[in-house]
Amino acid sequence: SSTNPSSTVTSDAASATTSAAVVEATPGLIHPPGQDPDAEQDERPPTEPEPESEPKQPLSKNQLKKQKRWERLSKLKTQKKQQAKEARHAKALAQGRDLVLERKLQLANEASGIGRKRREQKCRERTNAATKNFGVCIDCAFEDRMTKK
Repeated sequence: SSTNPSSTVTSDAASATTSAAVVEATPGLIHPPGQDPDAEQDERPPTEPEPESEPKQPLSKNQLKKQKRWERLSKLKTQKKQQAKEARHAKALAQGRDLVLERKLQLANEASGIGRKRREQKCRERTNAATKNFGVCIDCAFEDRMTKK
């Protein structure tokens, strides 16, 4: 019982087009940000750098050290951000706040524009207060001591 390789390729291609049609027909399918679902996918993974016209020179020891240090600090920064986020979340829960309700209210306010209107009103008040309270005064009494340039 030998398997015909051409029939295997055909069935794989048919299943690929069928699965692609299912993905396109699935409503509510979420695509990663910055990716157009209708655009053709590139065969290279997104993390692979673009090919350059010039061959890359190997990095020096100093540059390798700097790169490793930058990567280490970058990881440390993301860990600290995550810890701070978890601490804020724990603090909110300890205070007895309903985070789900707060998030719903935040989204509702964002959709209605209430927060933006309030911020714009505060900005207008500060600007109006500044224009009423401040002015420019030019003293011309020392004109004889000024030098001409």
